[in-house]
Amino acid sequence: MSDSLTELKSMFKQGDLLTKLIFINCAAYLAVAMLGLIAYLCKLGFSPNDFLALPAAFSNAIGKPWTLLTYMFTHNHFFHFIFNMLMLYWMGKIFLYFNQARDIVNLYILGGFAGGLTFIAAYSLFPALNYQAGYTVLVGASASILAILAAAATQQPEMPIKLTLLGEIKMKWIAIAVIAMGVLSDYATNPGGCISHLGGAVCGFFYAKELRKGKNIAAWVGRCIDSVVNLVARTRGNAKGNAKFKVVYDRDKDGKQNTVDEDYNMRKKNANDEIDAILDKIKISGYGSLTKEEKEKLFNAGK
Repeated sequence: MSDSLTELKSMFKQGDLLTKLIFINCAAYLAVAMLGLIAYLCKLGFSPNDFLALPAAFSNAIGKPWTLLTYMFTHNHFFHFIFNMLMLYWMGKIFLYFNQARDIVNLYILGGFAGGLTFIAAYSLFPALNYQAGYTVLVGASASILAILAAAATQQPEMPIKLTLLGEIKMKWIAIAVIAMGVLSDYATNPGGCISHLGGAVCGFFYAKELRKGKNIAAWVGRCIDSVVNLVARTRGNAKGNAKFKVVYDRDKDGKQNTVDEDYNMRKKNANDEIDAILDKIKISGYGSLTKEEKEKLFNAGK
């Protein structure tokens, strides 16, 4: 058992941000399922959804602001969870061909926010939904995933995708079909979910449109995540007696000291500049204009 946990930890640490995102969803699903089972068996009288799902009524949602984030990592049903994770993996891999790795996390969260806010707004505005708001909640990553899909399709609508049995289909048609199914498939029984799907897809579309203008509307999400991570790191450092990072030195062939950090940062900056140039080329001329070497560099950068 311990070997399996060690292997999973290693896979998480070595995986790219898409892999980490899927791991977090898996961990959340298992934790929620176990808590739900314990609550049921022990007759505790509560469900994890009481704390994690996003309420439709604005008055309830404002009292649980954290649910605007937690709902997008919460799934009730196994097949819903599996389908979403497969979609996240497939669409995420395509998205990473044209975008930097951390953008997928930023857009996942931004798309989830957009879907959640659209969900709350719909139950406040539409008379047919008003009476259901008091007992309706939202869970699932669908809005976040459709944001990623819509962004990738907007960036490269003509990109051919090979599908089993169907052959090559352009990216735009796949996106239209998936989004249409997500919005229209079960509107009679799950109108809130359908509306949130639409909100996520629209967010992804505008993300890609603004990115072409040089504006990353999801960048603030990354800054917020960095602030939280830095705060946690400082707190842990203080708890360990203000531990500081150790700077390791090396010497070049002339005997001059060079910090490893400086060399690493310079290499990282050069690699990022090269990827940015490739992404700019895609925006101007499309993915098909890349050389084989450029495609390989872009693929490796997304890992």
